[in-house]
Amino acid sequence: MQIKILLFIAIYILISPSASLADTPAVSPKSAVVDAPSLTVSCKNGLFRVEADHAEIQSVIKQLFDKGDRQFNLESGINGTVTVRLMEQPLRVILDEICRQTFLQYHFDGTAGIYRFERNEQAMRAAIARLQSLNLLVRQQLTMMGLQLNVDSGPN
Repeated sequence: MQIKILLFIAIYILISPSASLADTPAVSPKSAVVDAPSLTVSCKNGLFRVEADHAEIQSVIKQLFDKGDRQFNLESGINGTVTVRLMEQPLRVILDEICRQTFLQYHFDGTAGIYRFERNEQAMRAAIARLQSLNLLVRQQLTMMGLQLNVDSGPN
């Protein structure tokens, strides 16, 4: 029973809108093993191979379009990381996957031959709504277990 309580509290802390880094205990450098970001992109006969481990989205897109000899325009302020391993895929499949991970969308301007990337606001809103719903469920579960948490309602 205590393990379930601790699990629910841990989940709640991770998804709580009021959680901050100041509330997070420090992790010693020895215990935090993080691999350096890596990125490998190749293109053969119009099919791409992408192996990215926590690679910056800007670098992923640039290498994809360099290897595919295509043009792109990335809206300013776009950032994030991508972790994928996709083999022998057409550009469309690769772009769909990395855009899904980073809340981006793209449009192809056939006249100019340019792929244009921008934030996918609808996908971001949907993800936030899912997190808020999960947060509510965790609070309800904790309440049913007899735990009362004093949390603010977050931004209005």
